[in-house]
Amino acid sequence: MTSEELQIILPEVEEKNKLLAEKIFGVTKESSSQNSIIQEVEIRICCKLEEIGFSSWNNGKRDTRSGRLGPDTVIFDKHSRSYDGFFVEVDKDPLHLNSRGNFSSIRANVCVFSGKWQYELTLGSQGVMQLGWDLNEENVFTNEFGVGDTIKSFAYDGNRKRKWNFSTSQYGEYWLSGDVIGCTIDLDNGSIFFFRNGKPLGEAFTNIEMGAGCGYFPTISLARNETVVANFGGTPFRYPIDGFEPIQQPPTESMNQASLILNWFQKLLELCEEEDYILGEFKNEADDCKETSILMFARLLIKYLYQFLDNSYVMEACLVPFLEKLANVSSLIEDDQPLITDYKIKVFFEMLFLFMQDEVFGILKTTIKYSVSRFNQVSTDLEFIQQRQCLKFLISLLQIDQIRDCLLRKSYFVLYRLPECMNLKPFDAIVSNEIVPKTWWESDTGSLDDPDEERKNMYLTSCKEIAVGVKRIELLQLNLLEVLLQNNEENAFIQSSRTIFINMFRYFLKKICLVKSKVLPEHSSAILHCYFQRLLLILRRLWEMEMQLEEPHVMVSKFYENTFEFFNMQRFGGTWSFLIKKYRNMLISRLGEAEFLKVKDSDLNRESHPMGRFDMFSIEVSNVNQAGQMVPIGFFHLRDLSTRDDSNTWLKNIKQKQMEDGLMEMLDGLVMFYHHTVHKQFQGINKFRLKLKKYVEAMNQAHEKLKEAKKNRPEVVVELTNSLLVFETKVDYLSRKMAWIHSVIFSSSNESNLLWLLTAVLKTLKLASQDGDFFAFIPEFYIETLIEMSFALRNYFGHNLEQSEDYTVIMTEVADFLASHFSDTRIVNPNVNDCTIHGLAWFVTNQRGLTCLEHISQSSQGKMITDLLKPYDDRPWAHTNWVLLRFWHGCGFAYRYQKSPHIMGPKLLFNDSILMHHTFKPCPSLLYQKLIEKIMLCDEEISSAFINSALNQLNWVFSEVIGMLQKIKEFSLSELESIRTNQFLVCSTCFDFTLGLLRVFEMIITVCKPLFTDFKRLNSENLLERLCQILCLILLRVSSADGCFEYVISLNIHELETIHQFPILAALIGVMIALLDGDESHDAKTESEISPVVKTLLSDPGFEIKNLLYVLGEDDRAKNKNEKPFSFLAYPDAVNEHEINEVRRIIQIFTKCEQILSTGVKETPDDELCMICCALPMSVTLRPCLHKSCKSCISHFLLTNSEKKCFFCKAQITSVRDFSGAVIHTVSHLENNLTQVDESHI
Repeated sequence: MTSEELQIILPEVEEKNKLLAEKIFGVTKESSSQNSIIQEVEIRICCKLEEIGFSSWNNGKRDTRSGRLGPDTVIFDKHSRSYDGFFVEVDKDPLHLNSRGNFSSIRANVCVFSGKWQYELTLGSQGVMQLGWDLNEENVFTNEFGVGDTIKSFAYDGNRKRKWNFSTSQYGEYWLSGDVIGCTIDLDNGSIFFFRNGKPLGEAFTNIEMGAGCGYFPTISLARNETVVANFGGTPFRYPIDGFEPIQQPPTESMNQASLILNWFQKLLELCEEEDYILGEFKNEADDCKETSILMFARLLIKYLYQFLDNSYVMEACLVPFLEKLANVSSLIEDDQPLITDYKIKVFFEMLFLFMQDEVFGILKTTIKYSVSRFNQVSTDLEFIQQRQCLKFLISLLQIDQIRDCLLRKSYFVLYRLPECMNLKPFDAIVSNEIVPKTWWESDTGSLDDPDEERKNMYLTSCKEIAVGVKRIELLQLNLLEVLLQNNEENAFIQSSRTIFINMFRYFLKKICLVKSKVLPEHSSAILHCYFQRLLLILRRLWEMEMQLEEPHVMVSKFYENTFEFFNMQRFGGTWSFLIKKYRNMLISRLGEAEFLKVKDSDLNRESHPMGRFDMFSIEVSNVNQAGQMVPIGFFHLRDLSTRDDSNTWLKNIKQKQMEDGLMEMLDGLVMFYHHTVHKQFQGINKFRLKLKKYVEAMNQAHEKLKEAKKNRPEVVVELTNSLLVFETKVDYLSRKMAWIHSVIFSSSNESNLLWLLTAVLKTLKLASQDGDFFAFIPEFYIETLIEMSFALRNYFGHNLEQSEDYTVIMTEVADFLASHFSDTRIVNPNVNDCTIHGLAWFVTNQRGLTCLEHISQSSQGKMITDLLKPYDDRPWAHTNWVLLRFWHGCGFAYRYQKSPHIMGPKLLFNDSILMHHTFKPCPSLLYQKLIEKIMLCDEEISSAFINSALNQLNWVFSEVIGMLQKIKEFSLSELESIRTNQFLVCSTCFDFTLGLLRVFEMIITVCKPLFTDFKRLNSENLLERLCQILCLILLRVSSADGCFEYVISLNIHELETIHQFPILAALIGVMIALLDGDESHDAKTESEISPVVKTLLSDPGFEIKNLLYVLGEDDRAKNKNEKPFSFLAYPDAVNEHEINEVRRIIQIFTKCEQILSTGVKETPDDELCMICCALPMSVTLRPCLHKSCKSCISHFLLTNSEKKCFFCKAQITSVRDFSGAVIHTVSHLENNLTQVDESHI
């Protein structure tokens, strides 16, 4: 507008000003006045403010109230004698503290000595905290003693429901995160009270010390990671108590002044609405005048309002309610209807941004903080009225473009406040009792403690009511996220809200994923879990709307182009720097030289960016109205847009690509988010579920004992009744907690969304696997998340998914992927390899998982078994062997148990783990047993190499067990206490490995017996001899009366309770029975009629029939003992009659055959014994050096020694012949065999 035009409209503006001044301020200009109407209005404003108290604007008025001593502004004093510990100020707020010490204590810088005083504490967590008052400065706290632990301090702890004053007693209620605890002290009557969310908890302490020299300081003591926000009166109390004053004096005059200014502003905004004022739009000359007048008065009011923006009390007491009134948010609006931001609040913030843009964020920060703190309070009913109002208010604010852009660019909102808005606190115990009047729980047996169907239906109805109430909150939370993820900017070169949000979300992930990051201490796992679930649901909606034809996945190129930041996380193929060097040529071929150089240095570029990454824009605009000032750096090399024939299509394609990239980056971030936080939350909740299960079991046992006591022992009825009452109370409490968990966390909606994300992860991995070596660029957390989500869906959500066809299909695909990739050569990262085999092992822990594994493709089945049967040497084999073991568990000799029968009762073992035999129920697979038989019988190289390596491991691991048991035996009972628990755990784990290997041999012998008994096969005779040697060694060690094995068992060491004769002897006898299955040696009359297996066992120096008799308790040594001997007969539920008869059968075979073989046997002279084993006679000669040995030793030596040099002289061996001159081994044949084995191993 030119100066001439301005001169023309000035008279009209003045007239308009007069009308507005009269309507808003009641000011009319006198004809004699020389002042303009604006000046007259300013004079009126000053006069009105002076009437209230103009001199207090600067908040410099001293607090002169009696009974108080200290500064006007109350904060925590880190320099007092009572301060102990380490606190972190959250978001640089001196009243928002997070404890980093074991038990940190701190007190305020003001004390009170007379009168009635109050302060409030908003809990950021619900752990151990002692809150109260400390007398004078005499108490010096430590990391073990805090406020309340001394005789002159007083505290309340809602976590333990107790009050503290040197001694402790029960008091108050249990508190929850988000509660507001009021701490009051009455120094007129000498008493202290506490309040929870405004509800009085009763008088806590009476007759406290008063009088001269007695001053009480507000003091808190927090356990590690606990968080509180204190309010001494700097902001309005949430629950002011009548008769009690805040320790910090409220700025009453400033509040009145601010309220007056805001009241004038309200009238101005109403006039704007009446006259259809739209800021920035000029329609005609009259509109110009109207806008000019409105802006002049708005500028005047903002000038005076600015004085109060640094006063948090005025902001919360006056400005925030004013904004809520402008927003006109009502709980009567249906939650599923779109909210439309009120006109007046839009205009108000447009004026604020126009005249005080830099200060607007301070207003928004206070407003958001206040609203979120109200949202975080625990609701008292299923309506969640306060929470819904807070969300609607936030949505109305974020719908304003300038506010949304301002908040999204601030870490304060995205990192701290937004996740809290996605959370919802569970009800406390009192409200839970009202909402869930009847409790119910499931039992493993299917029977209920209370079989009343009506009780169950009432409980499930309560769960549905909770789910309906929470659904209303969830809809509003999704609406809020939809506003933040808007992608409707018309200009493709301007960052949309979605782009900004996704960038900040990545920054958020960086803070929670890095181990060393401590930026978000106040975000509990519950908050992060809810945030994840809401983000996942909104992503699924956006994907289905905007990418309808695309299955959810992340393009493989995003990983090798390093489009997303992965914070130096490992990939499948190793580190990023390693992959760049290894696959340099492949990347250049795919990307080009120039693009490869950008990708190579992408991590360095991100480090220089304040958010840890570069987005696609080179410049970040400070004002969204400055459209068109931001240009992608990647487009400068392109032709000018004006020369394009179809620039609109080109820009449309750019926007489409931005949209796809944004959704894929968000999907990738949620995969990372789940792995680092959500699955841990599921594990914690599962512990809660197990806790309920244990209490139910204890309650049922108490019921049974009470029934018996009423019949036989009436003297203990009262004690059992009291115990039962405790169990019932605890079960009711936990059952009500589980109602919330089932309705909110393990809901069908969350279950469906998690299944959708699992599908996306699997699709991503499959596409990457199909892209050759680019598969190596996938971050390691993808495979971890795949397995974790599969586990969570089966174990945490499983009850709802059992009959789901989609679930079965997707789990079968997951099993197929793991089966075909757990030995993939492109995976170099050992963590990924371990994780993959762990995931495969999980599928064989239960029948449903095994069924999925049995329905994978035949090619994957064959590859999996082939990989499982690779030699155990030079690779981790424990989980591999365990998978093979699970295919057999339930089929072997006395192998139908879940927990070994020698362990009595339902107690949890000290070292239960996925490798232990006492964890999972048996579920054998006949399909895979047949497949193992097929592969091992058809490929002698694979079977020989595998069996040889398994024998090596069995020999080693059992030797480790005996070695450790021998050391334990050498210790005295007093010295045993010095042995660390982890040493016992190692011993027990090695024993478990021994059992696993024995059972695998039992399976292999059962399904592939010719590998050991058909001497026409390569190495079968040698393998049989080695196996028999180890079996005899184990039997000898376990059955020895004076050996370390039996001695250690007699010590009853808790950590070694899994080590016992039964499991190992059952496995060993199972192997022997499998070897002798169908053996006809019991009818033998001559040596030639005795089978090779029996001959091999009987010829072993360590074999004795009395050791076999030991398993039935029938050996002479056992009969002479006073104590009860070990015997399978003592376990009739575990060892059936048929199995006992089989044991007797093999004993009879050995007894008879030993008599036949002993006839005519001559003792071998020492000089004719093999110099390697010193047990068997020499029977073969090595050529050309002519050294002699027994056939067993040299066969084993040549099988395991790749150099094929003489054991004695190191000469090269060309052949091995027996004493008759027949060739037993030739080097050329052996070399070919070993070469093939080595290649298959690689």
